[in-house]
Amino acid sequence: PIFDVNSPDASISSLGQLSSVDKCIITDHIRDIIVFFEPYIRNDGTYMGSTTTLAQHLLSIHKVYSAQYVLETDDGNTNTNSTSTKRCVVDVSVVQAATECLVVETIFQMLLQIPTYKPLSLHRIVLELCRLAPSAIPRLVASACVVLYQLAPAMDTSSWKSVSAWLSYHLVNFKLSWPYWEYWASEFNTVDDSIYTNEQQKLLIGPQHDVSKAFIMDVVDKTSRLSFPTAMKAALPLSLHL
Repeated sequence: PIFDVNSPDASISSLGQLSSVDKCIITDHIRDIIVFFEPYIRNDGTYMGSTTTLAQHLLSIHKVYSAQYVLETDDGNTNTNSTSTKRCVVDVSVVQAATECLVVETIFQMLLQIPTYKPLSLHRIVLELCRLAPSAIPRLVASACVVLYQLAPAMDTSSWKSVSAWLSYHLVNFKLSWPYWEYWASEFNTVDDSIYTNEQQKLLIGPQHDVSKAFIMDVVDKTSRLSFPTAMKAALPLSLHL
């Protein structure tokens, strides 16, 4: 899992309200939706489906599972305060937040797997999710990216490069707006001198020794190839003008 159920973020901590079995079932459901509703072109040239429709199905998946967590009283009113012998009753909004977290988590898991499942399709799905649910999905995407950045040193090179390729595409489509530019700039300029035996080695190796810094360099490099130089210079802190 990418998200920590003990997170102070209420949306992410809502995952703790779901059982492990339910998380597994919902995750499989999300993967099925991504595969089944993927747009394609028929032999006669007809374009079938759309990424928007796929994203709408993903955002509506909580409606399928909310009924399992919300009991109804004898008068037919929804009761979210009572208990059940089979499962805990959770507010519908909590189930929705939890499924949104699972949607984002599942997409990034598919992006990290080797070989990656149709990366450009996953890029488009994240983009549409952010556009359809701007108050929820972008925050989750940013949180997931922070976690993946921290885990980059433990990843296979192909995996973190898949994340950097997605992020560059994502940034270009959102006018290079990213809340962690300054943080990454400070991280990039922080060098652990203890790993070098002399000053010459420090100059030769540079920041490439650190996978986290290599990740930042790769994001900046890929993004600069997809956008105008003036836009990049305006968006990036000076220390990231590589």
